[in-house]
Formats: sequence, structure tokens, C-alpha cells
Amino acid sequence: MLDADRFRFDITKGEIRLNGIHVSFLPIKSKDGKDINYRPSLSTSKGYENMRPPIRADIVDAATGALKGQQFFKAEDYIAPFKKMVLVDQFGGDYFPFWANVKEGSYEIRFFLGKSQFYTFPFQVEKKTNPDAYAPVKDLYFLRGPWEEWAMIQFDERSGEVLPSIYLTERNLDIKSQTNWNDTVPMKGLVKISRNGTLVATYGQTINSGDFTPDNGKWTRCQFLTYKAGSNDKSMFTKADMKDGNYVMDVNVKNPKNGKTYVAKYGFAVKGGEILPHPKADRNQNKDPLTVVEQGKEFFYFKKM
Repeated sequence: MLDADRFRFDITKGEIRLNGIHVSFLPIKSKDGKDINYRPSLSTSKGYENMRPPIRADIVDAATGALKGQQFFKAEDYIAPFKKMVLVDQFGGDYFPFWANVKEGSYEIRFFLGKSQFYTFPFQVEKKTNPDAYAPVKDLYFLRGPWEEWAMIQFDERSGEVLPSIYLTERNLDIKSQTNWNDTVPMKGLVKISRNGTLVATYGQTINSGDFTPDNGKWTRCQFLTYKAGSNDKSMFTKADMKDGNYVMDVNVKNPKNGKTYVAKYGFAVKGGEILPHPKADRNQNKDPLTVVEQGKEFFYFKKM
């Protein structure tokens, strides 16, 4: 849900479209023991009302509960226990809508399998108005939400290199046109990772050396390399280097064009050579499926301090 390619948002219209989301632990059989078909045929002699994609997402106003839109999904096999949700967008959106309008306000995306809700994703939309009389679009809409709270780490499968990611965006009102608003915004930054107060890894030597490239109007997952502290970006920081202890990741990113900076600290712990899952991402601790941060076995999410 935190991936811009899965959560597509048009800042000129305030519209979202979801697709390609991975979902875990879908049941194989219904309560009456029948196999569940997550890829139903959308052609039937009985009419549209019998075409029932098994999964849907209700986009609702968080304050009032008012329904703002619905999107429907099939599910394709992926690496168990995950499946890939595929948006049903046949018939030009007339019967299965694939855009939902979410102008200024707080919202929730509530996912359902049949009548049972299985996940909730909260987010907010802010409106900003361009005072330029010749602006191609006067009102633009920008997302806020969990992107601002979380970072993650994954490891290179072959080398074990530590590959953190943070989520960055730009809120630029000076767009080229109503269809050309999501330019990549080159930024520079410095990341320092400390264990028990001692610097162990970096990305960049100064704030002007590390590269980050978020998009305007999109929350972009910006992944970067890490190097052993003091190696002058010569020796990679790997999983084998992640000794047990409490870690802090200091992030300092600057947009050279406008001077705006993003500063944040994220914390996590390593025990037995493994990153301890955040309580919200630990299925042994967080028993609420509506709020669990699904990190699977490849990603390790940790939160802003």
C-alpha cells in the first residue's frame, strides 16, 4: 500500500486507483466448504449483477463514514501465502469503477472479502491553491499518511548488503500542465546509522553527496546503499555487520532547488542477528488484522522516532 505504483493518485483531480497490491493469508475455502475462486469469469449469461469479484475496497470519509468510492479485485497466485490483487477495470469503469474521488479530508480504505473486512489503510488529502492566475490547475491535492511514519530495510539476496528505504515526496504547485505534474525532483542527502550510539554505517559523506529522486505529488520509496562508517563509501555495510543492539537511522535530505529539508530519525533493534519486527508488524504481537503492517519475510519496517 505504501508503493506509488500500487497506490496511484492524481493530484489534479484528487483521484486514487489501487492495483497490484499483495495480500496475505486469503482463505482457500468459504464457510460452507466450497473452494473460493479468486479469478471469477466476468462473462455470464445472467447479467452484470452476477459478476462478483471476491475482493473489494471501500473508500470512506473517516469522519462521517460516507462512501466515496469502491474498487473491485480479482486475485492471482503469487508466492504463498501471498496473492496479487488485480483491479477489475472492464467496461470502462461504468460497472466496476477504477477511480475514486477523495478531495480534501481524512479517509480510510477498507478492504473486504465478501462481507468480512480484513484491512484498513488510513490517509489524508490536503488541498493547496496556486495563486498564479495562469496556473494550468489552480487546486492541487497532496497525500499524507503512513508514508511519513515508516522506513524499511531489505537485504540484497546475494551479497547481504543492507538496503534501507525511506518515503519522500515533493509538493510543488508550479506544474507544467494538468497531465504533466509528477516530475522527478533530484534531492541530496546524508544518512547515518548508529548502533548503541556509535556510528556504523553511512550513505553519503555530506548532505550534498547522497542522491534521492522522489516525484512531485507522489510518495516515492527511495532506496539507498549503505557503507561501513569510515570506509569513504568503499566497503558495503552488510547483514553480517548488523551486530545486536539498538539502532538509529538519522536522515537529512535537502531539495537544492528550494532549500527545503527533510530531517527524521528512525529506530529499530537487532537481536540474534535479526531485525526485531516493530510491534505493529509482528503478527505474534499484533493480532488485529485490520492494523497489522504486513512486511512479509523480505522487508523489515521500522518507525520514525
